[in-house]
Amino acid sequence: MKRITLITTGIVAALAVGCATQRVQRASIVDFLYPNKERPVETATIPTLSLPMDVGIVFVPEKTPYQESALTEKEKIALMERVGAQFKAYPFIRSVNPIPTQYLRPGGGFPNLEEVGTMFGVDVIVVLSYDQAQFTDQHQLAALSYWTLVGAYVVPAERNTTHTMIDAAVYHLPSHKMLFRAPGISRVQRNSTPVDLVAALREDEHQGFTKASDDLTISLKQQLDVFREKARKAPDEYKVVAKTGYDLKAVGELDGVTLMLLAVLAGATCLGFRNQHSCGQQGGK
Repeated sequence: MKRITLITTGIVAALAVGCATQRVQRASIVDFLYPNKERPVETATIPTLSLPMDVGIVFVPEKTPYQESALTEKEKIALMERVGAQFKAYPFIRSVNPIPTQYLRPGGGFPNLEEVGTMFGVDVIVVLSYDQAQFTDQHQLAALSYWTLVGAYVVPAERNTTHTMIDAAVYHLPSHKMLFRAPGISRVQRNSTPVDLVAALREDEHQGFTKASDDLTISLKQQLDVFREKARKAPDEYKVVAKTGYDLKAVGELDGVTLMLLAVLAGATCLGFRNQHSCGQQGGK
């Protein structure tokens, strides 16, 4: 028993002199759009939205071309496709084009976005960025216990916390106006042994991006609905015009669920009047 106490005391002492570390990975939209740290004074303009919209989706590059990205290009494309699926659900969107990151350069700003817009034929672009911080703190005196044949084996544990945010900012390229933005946020926390720390952080990194992506799709759907209503009912904020052969009524087009409910309501109304008026026929027949 005395031997176990000495071991436990030694573990606590080792934890007490531990240290905290932090690892940050980011691809910042602020660094990309405003590399000189000065934002231009925005003038009050009403953007002209030409419907149906052709939308581009792109990740901003890391600050330096040699900085390792937290996401592979394959993972970025997969997320862009998820974001694109949200836009395709709306009748006022004609096309959605995921754009490879290599078409943007660090600090390229709006001139770079306009080049990409012309190249891919888009007038609205979704700019994705991310920020992930992983924090490891050995001061919290945490521990993990493993039961063995000879009793409990206690090892020191480190509190790992991973904060992740993926941000989608939607810009109207001709006016440089941000139409709306939608964030996806996640927090992953666990204990791990020092031996397993590297593998645990790598797993938390992936899980953090997955959860933030799920949250982003929910947030994006909400913001798209808000934007559609503003485009319909706020002429002082947006001017909406139709491209050749497009009916502007599509902006407020009823979805299938609404149409079904209206049909059910109409049927119920008809049944309610059938005894008196023989719905759909001449009364008093």
